[in-house]
Amino acid sequence: MKGGLAHVTLFGELKNLGFIDQFFDYDFFDCNFSEKKNKMFRILPTNIKINRRELYSLKNNVMTGVNIFNPDNKRFQIVLRCHSIKNQLIKFLQQNNYLDKRKIGTTVILHSTKNCKKQQWHTDYDPDACQKSKVKPLGVLFALQNNTYLNVYNKGRICLNKGEVLIFDGDLIHAGSAYKCENTRIHMYLDSEEFKRVRNKTYILNN
Repeated sequence: MKGGLAHVTLFGELKNLGFIDQFFDYDFFDCNFSEKKNKMFRILPTNIKINRRELYSLKNNVMTGVNIFNPDNKRFQIVLRCHSIKNQLIKFLQQNNYLDKRKIGTTVILHSTKNCKKQQWHTDYDPDACQKSKVKPLGVLFALQNNTYLNVYNKGRICLNKGEVLIFDGDLIHAGSAYKCENTRIHMYLDSEEFKRVRNKTYILNN
């Protein structure tokens, strides 16, 4: 892939040498983001409450969904249309100005079953288009449980606590994490006014 992913040539070289499998694919490579902020992603606390009944209901709902791209069949997804947690999350994003010149795209429930493997490195939006846009689209990961993860290229694995939200640029190179224990979470896309995300399309990192 050209343009937006041209800067990751070193990643391919490290993978060929065997270092990536050692340092990026496994659960023990965690990072402690004490500042909770980065140029391309930020972690924020919310006051959104999640009770056991809601978590159980969302989990049962997503298990009726479909498998999404993964090395195994242990990552499930279903569209979340109407829910109080979704409404609270939208309100939080509005209050923090993340919906300025952006609009809510697809919102899904994600669930990983026990021993789910890590995804391939990818971006959720076209990286070339993101580089050209005045306002970047964003991805939002909301933790319904403790130990909710996302692997970020060149940063390691981010760990979210229940009620925290990870907001990241649409061209951030990342991968859905491996999970030793099952986990349910919410993933929302914030499309910019300039372009809308193609549903279920990801931009795989070519090494």
